[in-house]
Amino acid sequence: MLKHIYEISVEIKPMPGCNMPNELLGAFVYCYVPAESLEDSLSIMKEALFEDRYELLEIEYCTKLNLDQWNPNDMHFPSAQQLRELDSGEIYYSPFYGYQSQYEH
Repeated sequence: MLKHIYEISVEIKPMPGCNMPNELLGAFVYCYVPAESLEDSLSIMKEALFEDRYELLEIEYCTKLNLDQWNPNDMHFPSAQQLRELDSGEIYYSPFYGYQSQYEH
């Protein structure tokens, strides 16, 4: 079956042992996940976040990308070629957009 790339926008918070600086209470991040279906992409993303010691707070959206039209405006985001080269089960994180104070959801 054809592998698709899904972009998942999430909010996370650190768990003990993660790589997030101690002063951050949480962060927003885009996850790029190769998967056969939307459901598979969410499962892979949740497992990767847990393995990397992040707690998932919220999923803002999950969408299948059209890599033929993918042209990120920021050099910190993956190119279409980088996304095509991801293996099943891998995940690519965008930069983390962290915050230091609590806010109301």
